Amino acid sequence: MSRPQRTIGLVKVKHRKTLLACTILAMLLGGAWVLSIMPPTWFAPIAADNDAAATASERIEFGVQQALHTIRPDGTEWTLRIPDDVANAWLATRLLTWLRGHGVSWPEGVGRPQVHFRDGHVVVAARIAAMGDRVCSIRLLPFFNDGMVHEVPVSAAIGMLPIPFSPTTVLGDDLDDMIRAAKLNTTIQLVDHREVQIIALRPLPGQLEVDLRTVE
Repeated sequence: MSRPQRTIGLVKVKHRKTLLACTILAMLLGGAWVLSIMPPTWFAPIAADNDAAATASERIEFGVQQALHTIRPDGTEWTLRIPDDVANAWLATRLLTWLRGHGVSWPEGVGRPQVHFRDGHVVVAARIAAMGDRVCSIRLLPFFNDGMVHEVPVSAAIGMLPIPFSPTTVLGDDLDDMIRAAKLNTTIQLVDHREVQIIALRPLPGQLEVDLRTVE
């Protein structure tokens, strides 16, 4: 083969490699875009005026209060279980009212959240206007510190696409600050001067288990 023919052959090979690389990149970008617009399979928004959800929310609130105030021997340990669907019914119908009662405003441009309990983590998802109204989610790790329960964001995703950078990028500063500032006292004071102590939180597939201790 002459030198000109070899040169043409090399150019064709380089052209094919460049075309292949561009095709692979386009497929990766296209796949990422598709994943980013697909909500998590468990994400199913509930209307705020859903009667069944409102009834479930009232039932869980009453059930929790009843369990907390049940008379038990001093030092008794017991477990409260909250399923995904019950938690999401409450978030859809009662969260905003509860926040207003505590002087907190839900960030603008963020839809009502839903939760999904997994082994050791709580996943929270909501539609975020700044992300093209995509469903964005964060994975929270609950932990105990100084008599308080905290939850720290450990990862995030846009749709079903995991993102390799800080969850703050998805959350925005306001929502990130709200989550980091959210703390739950591990001691609940009852009206009869007894206490209920939170001693463990166990996110499990489909439910959250809360271990508690009633003390005089």
